[in-house]
Amino acid sequence: MPRGTFTTAEWAMLRLAPWTVAVGVASREPDPTRREFVVVTSAVRRACHHAAVEPGLIGDIACSLCGRDLPTCRDLGLSDADRGGRDPGRAAVARCRVISEVLGARVGPDEAAQVRSWLVEVASLVAEVAGRGHESCGPLASTPAREALAEITDALQVPSGRAEAVAATSG
Repeated sequence: MPRGTFTTAEWAMLRLAPWTVAVGVASREPDPTRREFVVVTSAVRRACHHAAVEPGLIGDIACSLCGRDLPTCRDLGLSDADRGGRDPGRAAVARCRVISEVLGARVGPDEAAQVRSWLVEVASLVAEVAGRGHESCGPLASTPAREALAEITDALQVPSGRAEAVAATSG
């Protein structure tokens, strides 16, 4: 899907959508450590690296992020969170609703569903590592991460099976 399909602001929002879902999940963890931040960052970068070979909009989004600096909350459109005004996790969920609306308005239903599902997959990867600070511990999402993942899944209008699969592994 060519970037020309979207306005400049829409493309900027979509290009940063993987980071938006990551903030939505990771920011729910109480007292995240620097190590956890590094692990979450690694999970998002790995997801984008693998998706960069995908055709269509997912590949375009992923390619646009490869090798780039980490975005700030302001870059993600969560600038109220930068000033301490809003919870960045809640702001990210609200942004996911806007992302879903843009996808619904600008691309076909199949591609919109694929991108939404991919974003939930990215959020799921983050949920699996958030709060633990180590990637090799196996999938075990914390309660705050599972709750955030469910909210993001709902905001992106994706059937909840993916979020439930992550929650089931934390049993």
